[in-house]
Amino acid sequence: MMKNVFNRVRVSLHVLIIAASTAGVFSRVVADDFAFYRAKLPKQSEVSFLVAEPNALRPLMSHDVDSLKPPASTLKMVTALAIRLTFSETYTFVTKLEALGDSIVIRFGGDPYLKENDLLAMLLSYKNRFGGKIRGDIYLDASIMDGHHYAEGTAWENLSACYSAPASGLTLNENCVRGQLNSHFSEGKVAKVQLPADQSLKVDSTVQIVTKALRDKTDCSLDASLASDNRYLVSGCTLKTERPLPLNFAVQNPEQYVKARLKKLLKQADIQLSGQLKVKKMKAGKLIAQHDSPPVREILSDIILHSNNLASDMMLKMLGHHYFQASGNFVNGAKAVKAILKERANIDLSESYIVDGAGLSRSNRLSPRQLYHVMAYIHAHNDQLNLLEMLPVSGVSGTLQYRKGTRQDELVGKIRAKTGHIFSTYNLVGLLETQSGKPLLFVQMVTDYLPADERNVRKDGRETRISGFEKAIYTDLYREKPSLTKYMKSQTRG
Repeated sequence: MMKNVFNRVRVSLHVLIIAASTAGVFSRVVADDFAFYRAKLPKQSEVSFLVAEPNALRPLMSHDVDSLKPPASTLKMVTALAIRLTFSETYTFVTKLEALGDSIVIRFGGDPYLKENDLLAMLLSYKNRFGGKIRGDIYLDASIMDGHHYAEGTAWENLSACYSAPASGLTLNENCVRGQLNSHFSEGKVAKVQLPADQSLKVDSTVQIVTKALRDKTDCSLDASLASDNRYLVSGCTLKTERPLPLNFAVQNPEQYVKARLKKLLKQADIQLSGQLKVKKMKAGKLIAQHDSPPVREILSDIILHSNNLASDMMLKMLGHHYFQASGNFVNGAKAVKAILKERANIDLSESYIVDGAGLSRSNRLSPRQLYHVMAYIHAHNDQLNLLEMLPVSGVSGTLQYRKGTRQDELVGKIRAKTGHIFSTYNLVGLLETQSGKPLLFVQMVTDYLPADERNVRKDGRETRISGFEKAIYTDLYREKPSLTKYMKSQTRG
C-alpha cells in the first residue's frame, strides 16, 4: 500500500477554527445585503451562501450554511481531495495481459480511459511472443470492482447519455458510443441514426422530421430509450437540417460490449481463439504486456475542469478498493472518502450523505459548511495538492467558460470554481480574486430553482434569474462593496 501523501496528524488550523465556531461566527449575516441578492431568485428556491477570506475568523457573508443540499458536481471536489490524499500525482491504474497456461487473462485495473487500441497493442505483444493462436480461453478479470454500475438515486432518464455511462470494472472506450442523427430528408420522413461501423451497439429511429410550427404546437422533442441490451430506440421529432446532430449513447451492458469489441480486436490482430471469452476472477499469471492509465494529475484535471462523471465514479470505487483492500464499489468507496478526509485532513463528513463520486445521484447531501471545509483545506495545502489550478476559470475554461453569471468583463479570469448542476440545483464552490487581489473562498448552493417563466429563455435571450443572482453577488464581491467586505483584513495575499 502506498504511503499517505500527507501525515495523518497534519491538520489545517483554519478548518479547526471554523468547525469550532458554530453559533458566533456563522450567525453574523449581512442580512440586508443578502436579502437584496436573494430577491433575484424565485421565492420557492432555497439558497445557501458562504464567503470568507482564507483563515478568517468570521465570514463576510453566510446564510443557511448547515442545511444538507444536493451538491451535484461540486461533490467532485470532495472526491478529488480524497484521491490526492491517497495517491501521488504520478500514480497510474494498470491494465495487464497475463499468460496462464494455454489461456490469457486481461486484468482490468480501474482505468477510466482504456481504449480499444490499448487492448490491441497488448494482444499484438502476445502475438509477437507466442504466435497467432490462443489455445485456451480469454478471461476478463474485472474483480477490482463489484456491485452496481449506478449509484442509488441516479435518474433513470439520464442512463442513455454518455455523461451517465456505467462505472464498471469492465470499462472500454469510456462505455460510450458516438454517432449522429441525419435529418436532411424532406419533412414527414424519418431521420436516420448513423454510428461508426461495427460499434456493437444498435440504434433504431422513429424520429419524424417536422416543421417548426408543428414542433412548437406539439412540443415534441428527441428521446432515447433502451430497447434491450445495448440497443436503443430514438423517437420524437426534429427539424430538417443539413448538418447532422451529434448523438452519444451510453453502453448499458459493459460485459456484452467488451466481449464484442474483443472479438473484433482478435480478428484485427489476426489471432485465433480456440476457447471462449469469459468474465471471471483469476489468479495471477505471467505478465506479457500492460497499459498504464494517465497519471492521477491528468485524471483529476479532467474530473475538475471538465466534470467527467465516469472518471469520478470509477476513482471513488478505486478509493474503496485501495482503502479496504477489497473490490471497490459505491458503498465502500463513499465510506473510504469519509474515512480518508477525517483521518488525513480532520474534515468530518459523518453527517453528510454520499453515494457516488460524481454528484450525479440525487440522493447525495452535503452542507455549505462541509464544502467550505473541503475548499479551505485545499487552499491551505495547495502547494502539495495542486488542485486549485485545475478549477474552471470564469469566461476562460471548462464548465465556467460560458456560464453567463460569471463571464462579464470584469469577472473574466477572476473566479476559479467547480460547478454543480442537476435537476433544479445550481451550485458553485471555489475562489474569487477581488479587484485589489484579495482571495475569497465561497460556496453557493441553490436548490428548488424552478421558474416557470424561463421555459423559453434561450429563445428570447432574456437573462435567467440564476444568472442575475450570480452576476450581482460576484460583481459586488469583486468590487469589494463596503457592506460586504467590512470585516476583510487590510493585508493582501502573500
